[in-house]
Amino acid sequence: MSRWLMPQLFTLSLLLSLFSSQANAQVSPTTGGPFFNQYGTVYDFADAAASRMVAQTVSPSSALPTDVVPLPESEGRNTFGERLQFKLLKKLPSRFYFLAVTETSLRDETNVYQTPTRRHMLRAASDGIPFGLLTPTEQASVLRAASIASKNDGVFRVLPNVTAGWALTPKTRVFANYFLLRDQLFHQIAVNTLIESVGGGIQHDFQLGRRSNLQVTLQARELYQNKVHKVFDYLPGVTYSRVVTPRTVVFASALLQMRGKQFAVAPAREIDPFYSVGVVYQRGGWQFSHATTFLQNFRQPFGNNALIPVNNYAFVLDFEVARRVIKKVPGLQVFVRAEPIYNLHSHATPGLSGMDFRIFGGLRLTVSKPTLLAAEKNIKQQFQEHEVQPPPPKVSTASLPAAQAGAQASTISTTATAPRASTGKEPVESAIPTDSTASAPLVLR
Repeated sequence: MSRWLMPQLFTLSLLLSLFSSQANAQVSPTTGGPFFNQYGTVYDFADAAASRMVAQTVSPSSALPTDVVPLPESEGRNTFGERLQFKLLKKLPSRFYFLAVTETSLRDETNVYQTPTRRHMLRAASDGIPFGLLTPTEQASVLRAASIASKNDGVFRVLPNVTAGWALTPKTRVFANYFLLRDQLFHQIAVNTLIESVGGGIQHDFQLGRRSNLQVTLQARELYQNKVHKVFDYLPGVTYSRVVTPRTVVFASALLQMRGKQFAVAPAREIDPFYSVGVVYQRGGWQFSHATTFLQNFRQPFGNNALIPVNNYAFVLDFEVARRVIKKVPGLQVFVRAEPIYNLHSHATPGLSGMDFRIFGGLRLTVSKPTLLAAEKNIKQQFQEHEVQPPPPKVSTASLPAAQAGAQASTISTTATAPRASTGKEPVESAIPTDSTASAPLVLR
């Protein structure tokens, strides 16, 4: 038995050693052989232009900056849309509020690597030399370098987002937030993304008339992403919203992302302003929304501290149609969302360039418990305004003796004609007539 096992073990160990040496040769860029970059694409380091493309390639991620920033388009769907409220949550303190949104979707994406066109990639990889003048080896290297251009793939996404807060006043709230974003690609698995965010902040509302509101938010969060160093962000922002009709709300916002390495060291990597405008419309069980976001990423002023030392701009358009699935479960919606992305001013850097188009389809469940502090204050105020003291009881003089009846009548006539100084202890009659208070309903605003 041992004589038969020894040759087999020797053969297996030899094969493993050969395999490991080949793998080390593949991943070593100094051997002059092929090299697997972070996208899983093979490059030949004998070609200097392809090597430069590898060095300039941005670390892959299937999440856009707009996917991990609290922009009003996502906040608006949850604020003005339908939400499921459990009776159990209503038993919590009136100052406490809670919002949980879970979104599961499938999407098709036309440019998962965010690269420029294939023609531009070929020109850059060949270093401007006409493709026909290259040797067969160089042509193969150039084609491999440009193989990631305009890659189409399907993506499965899970996105739970939980916010809990406490109302300090009817217009001021503090909150904590956690969300997780998981993208799983069908083919280009090198771009699979896992992001977690833990943060908190404070919000304050300024009522601008009966229909408009201005909300100021200051948030700080730590962001964890696979294959990338964790970062710390400060996110001050302001959002203006206006109720045009009972079914239509328009909004505009400005948000600034100041990114650094850790707490109290931001901004040290980049500064990214976001500008958004949009509208949300509801009719029956349908919900229609649109938002346009323009973002700028300023990284070059931070030099080597920036994870990507390249500035770039982008337009992200968002069109969504959602429909209630079950009438008794208002927070459960099925949605379809189209999202074109236009990258600008990145000098054709792979990972920050080109045009991408995403089409989503999925389910979204929203569960909430709103703060009741403002409602309680309005109810108390209305009760105080409409409260009327009952009139003093009338005493019949028929059952009293004649002397007492005469004295009481004399007292009543004296008090009716002569003014009396108030001692502060007598009930004061309200200026509101009794009939008007009986017919005026209490309105909960």
